[in-house]
Amino acid sequence: MNKNAFFITTPIYYVNAPCVHVGHGITTILADVRARFERLRGRDVFLSTGTDEHGSAVAKAAEKAGVTPQLFADQNATNFLATWKQFNISFDDFIRTTEQRHLQGVDTFLNALHASGYIYQGTYKGHYCTGCEAFKEPEDLVDGNCPIHKTKADYLEEKNWFFKLSELAPKVKALIENNTIRIMPEGRRNEVLGFLNGEVKDVSISRETVSWGIPLPFDEKQTTYVWIEALLNYITVIGFDRNMEHYKRYWEQAERVHTLGKDIIRFHCVIWPAMLLAVGFPLPHTLFVHAFLKSEGHKMSKSLGNVVYPDELAAKFGVDGARYVLFAETPVNDDGDIKQSSLGERYNAELKNNLGNLFSRLTVLAQKAKIVELRPDTQSKESKAFAKLVSTAWKNASSAIEQFDTRAYLAVAQQPLEAANKYIDTTKPWQIKESGELAPVLATAFELLRHGALLLSPIIPATFDTIGQSLHLQHSLPFAKKITWGAQPIAIPTNHIHLFHGVNTKK
Repeated sequence: MNKNAFFITTPIYYVNAPCVHVGHGITTILADVRARFERLRGRDVFLSTGTDEHGSAVAKAAEKAGVTPQLFADQNATNFLATWKQFNISFDDFIRTTEQRHLQGVDTFLNALHASGYIYQGTYKGHYCTGCEAFKEPEDLVDGNCPIHKTKADYLEEKNWFFKLSELAPKVKALIENNTIRIMPEGRRNEVLGFLNGEVKDVSISRETVSWGIPLPFDEKQTTYVWIEALLNYITVIGFDRNMEHYKRYWEQAERVHTLGKDIIRFHCVIWPAMLLAVGFPLPHTLFVHAFLKSEGHKMSKSLGNVVYPDELAAKFGVDGARYVLFAETPVNDDGDIKQSSLGERYNAELKNNLGNLFSRLTVLAQKAKIVELRPDTQSKESKAFAKLVSTAWKNASSAIEQFDTRAYLAVAQQPLEAANKYIDTTKPWQIKESGELAPVLATAFELLRHGALLLSPIIPATFDTIGQSLHLQHSLPFAKKITWGAQPIAIPTNHIHLFHGVNTKK
């Protein structure tokens, strides 16, 4: 494995509805923050996202809208692409499953799967949830209804091609147990192992009655089950069967990480590794599975009017503010609950006050003293203590982001800013009259701010760009240099820069 190459993915999002909701935002921002942090560390990063555009749910939604499935997919894929651009998602590629490059890669992979001996023809008898685009066992249903969509699962009986998941399940289980495949957090790993400890059945990989899909290359009377071909986006997006050097660089030779929500855990953590094992392809190293979000104590529902949309948060908090609060609200082990008042309180305290007001106070003090450049001290006992603080913060931040522990990461990133605010409250630089005495104090505070802002830069990239340009920070420095105390001079901006506006936290 090339330790420098890093491939991270979001799921590809289903286009059966036009709106990008907060669940999509949570996963995508999380993956983007990790990608940006790895780029900051100097790694060769590839971040992919995209849209899943085949299947019966899309066909039905298109029919209801009075348009073709392709036009319907085109319209809704545009919504996702526009939202991710609005939110500064630094994706390296956005793949759509109706693109020729995906169709070509799917054909090649399915032919290899066919040749592997792990698929066979049979008849599927059972229930299917169109909303999930998933086959359902009786124990998956509640009174015959899908527990996620609250709709009746259709009973199907049709000829399909099946994948011998039951034969490969023990191998997948062993690989999870020895952490060759690492599933995070621990509770999700245990959930997958619990499933694999039970009776694992073979899965259908085709549909006889769905026309809006990719025809099976070895049986054109059948279309590929949408989830089977959707999973293959992770290799088609990086060039499988088209640009094999690029594919090898980011799949065979890279660290491979998937981010996803818990509703699609079996597809990613069981079926996907088994498919790869069947054809002898490398497996993902890490799968991070987050929980769901409620809104104001209730499951999000259009009828309740409590659905949260990313663009609404951007209108309230700004794009970086919305990125920050959504990253903070990522539900890791248990389902989370978004409360608008709590989002506002976090935004005001951690961004507007801890960072924004600190930047303004320090800038105004330096401007009044006619200071144009500061060089942080590296030799005093005080500066060495602060240097140790930021060094520890960077180590802990690296550990937190590798674990996708969003709250731990934010707590660590805020430490230099909290230290800076406490430092100026103690030293009272506004009372210091001599610029020769004031400069060292401001240099220390600005250097703490620089580290805090840099730690937050993967989350609030546009804000950090503003700070970096204002202070003339050197972005080309190696990572080890950037995170060193006193590594570069700090220029004082000549104008006043307002980073964040306050928000009303009262309903």
